[in-house]
Amino acid sequence: MIDILQRLVLAAAVSGAIALNMDEIQGFYEETMTASQRVTAAGDLRSISILLDYEFMKTGRYPSERNFERWLQLRFQENDLRELNRDQWGNTYRYSTDPDRRSFILTCAGPDGILDTKDDMIRKGP
Repeated sequence: MIDILQRLVLAAAVSGAIALNMDEIQGFYEETMTASQRVTAAGDLRSISILLDYEFMKTGRYPSERNFERWLQLRFQENDLRELNRDQWGNTYRYSTDPDRRSFILTCAGPDGILDTKDDMIRKGP
């Protein structure tokens, strides 16, 4: 009986500590999730840019902007988790090439979802 009471007191103390620190716990969770999403987005950008460079080595040009989404689908057929042309926050990547398609810029809007702000993540090629 004493063992059960001790466990109940401990559970109540832990519950109280959690309740008192809920804002801190929520803040920590949000920071951790954002950091995790940024790391994953950086990995996605890197993977896509490696395949873009491989395409350039094979054909001498990067895919056209208008065919980029289809190009992604052909290269990443096994991904059923989310749309390939969307970042970790659900925003579409911006992909652009120079007129002769010998260089590219791939941009992720980052956590704020707005392009051309300081949290954007950018890969350039070559």
